[in-house]
Amino acid sequence: MIPVGPAEMVGRLRDGFHVFCTRMDALDRFGDTREDFLKSFWCLLLIYPLVFAALYRLNTYGSDYPGFEYFIAETTDYLIKLVYWPLIMAYLSVLLGRPERWIRYVVAANWVVLTPMAIQIVLLLTIDFESGSGGARILFLMIQGWSLFIGGMVLRHLFKTSLPVTLLLVLGDLAIGRVLGWIKTYILLQSL
Repeated sequence: MIPVGPAEMVGRLRDGFHVFCTRMDALDRFGDTREDFLKSFWCLLLIYPLVFAALYRLNTYGSDYPGFEYFIAETTDYLIKLVYWPLIMAYLSVLLGRPERWIRYVVAANWVVLTPMAIQIVLLLTIDFESGSGGARILFLMIQGWSLFIGGMVLRHLFKTSLPVTLLLVLGDLAIGRVLGWIKTYILLQSL
């Protein structure tokens, strides 16, 4: 696999930003080849050091928490979250009668998620959430909510799902992500 080049990365990030801004016609610019699929994951792996730095700064488990264990827990959580939804959607795309759209969906979803991730990383690295910055927390939650909305729009556009099915899938993704987060937190707290 050839890693994604800078020019292609900028173009895909631009397309992802357009989708994040509700321009669904940009979804047609994402490819559906094996290379496109792998490059979309490559970019999510490249951004992980920034994700980890932001999460470590937000670390609420105390300053005495062992850094290596925290790194292992966060990295495992990130990798599981990177993989579980595409695997679920591989199965669901067959049930929805559109398996040929699965790769394009995963590619688009991976590139689109980078926009809110980048905004959240900047917020986490620059704002002190401990000092009670309510506005920053509200902005953070608004970005997460908008991301769920856009995820639903991508599902509807590519899989032609009905509104109830779309809501079920988005809420299912949210619920699974929350459960995985709770499991990670439980494991981290058990090792304190």
